[in-house]
Amino acid sequence: MEEKSLFTESPEWGENWSSKNVIAVECEISVIYTLASLIDIPAVNILVVSDHVTKLKSREQDKLFAKWMSKAFDSALKVAYETTVKIAALMKEKDSQNSVQPANAKI
Repeated sequence: MEEKSLFTESPEWGENWSSKNVIAVECEISVIYTLASLIDIPAVNILVVSDHVTKLKSREQDKLFAKWMSKAFDSALKVAYETTVKIAALMKEKDSQNSVQPANAKI
């Protein structure tokens, strides 16, 4: 008898969750959030819908969908990069403000 993983995605698996009004699945980010929490650093994620678990035919096989997905991933990557740059600049500014000592401070 073949055993399946609890989290194996299949059309039946998707239909089961869909019947419970679940509209999306994301499994990996919990590890990132856990690790970030353990070492006390901020974490964020950007999600892109990449397939449909209740459809038998993989949407990745469709050339039009593949082109659309490429654009979606590029857009998500651009947003992530721009946000990271802005956050880094804000953190650098905050650090420089914290390190400046007043002129009358005793050292």
